Amino acid sequence: MHGIVTFTKVGNEIKVVAAIERAMPGRHGFHIHQYGDCGDKKGKSAGSHFIPGGSKVCRSQFLC
Repeated sequence: MHGIVTFTKVGNEIKVVAAIERAMPGRHGFHIHQYGDCGDKKGKSAGSHFIPGGSKVCRSQFLC
């Protein structure tokens, strides 16, 4: 599976659009890392997971 995720600022909000190809049928989700750096083999250079507002609770029935 692969795809492109676009982030666009709309007023005071961020619009996220994901175009994913070759995904198996069913529900899927994704998470976002603090940095877009995938250079470290262990994934440490990507930083922590990005959590809007610092919440640890997923508020979307579609992404949880």
